[in-house]
Amino acid sequence: MYLFILSLFFLSACSMEQDKPKSYEAKGQYWQAHINPEVELINGKRKFTITFHYLGSIVDINQTKKIVFAQGTRLGTEVVNVFDSTHKEESIKAEELYGIITEDLQNKKTTEFKVDYYFMEDADTDTFEAIEEDRMNIQILWERNNSEFNDVINIQ
Repeated sequence: MYLFILSLFFLSACSMEQDKPKSYEAKGQYWQAHINPEVELINGKRKFTITFHYLGSIVDINQTKKIVFAQGTRLGTEVVNVFDSTHKEESIKAEELYGIITEDLQNKKTTEFKVDYYFMEDADTDTFEAIEEDRMNIQILWERNNSEFNDVINIQ
C-alpha cells in the first residue's frame, strides 16, 4: 500500500513538472530575448517578463535616445517604449498610446532591459500556448545619433 501511494505521488509530481511552461530564448541580429515563463501578479495584473540583451556595445546604448520593444502573438500585441530620461517631452506624447519606461540611458551600465508585459488569455489559450502553437514576434526599434535601427526576433 505504501509503495502504491508513493508511486502515485511520484507520477503526480512528474505531471505537474510537465505543465510548467518552458522558458523561451531567441536571438536577432542585434538583440537577444529571453522569456521568463513565470507569471506574476504586478499591481493587480498578471504579467510576465522578457529580458532583452543588446549584443553590441554599452556605448551604443548610452547614445540611444529611444528604444521600442513590441511583442505580439495571435492573442494581441503590446508595445513598451524606453526613453532616455533627457527626452521627457517625447515620452509624454507617447504615454497615451503605449507603455512607457523612462531610464537614464546615457549612464546605463549594462545592455540588459527587463520589460513586463500583460499575460494574455482567451477562452482557448494563453500567451505561452500561443508561442508553442505558433510563435511570438518581437520587433525592436531604436534611435541613436539621428539614425533608426530595427531588429526582428521570432520565438517558437
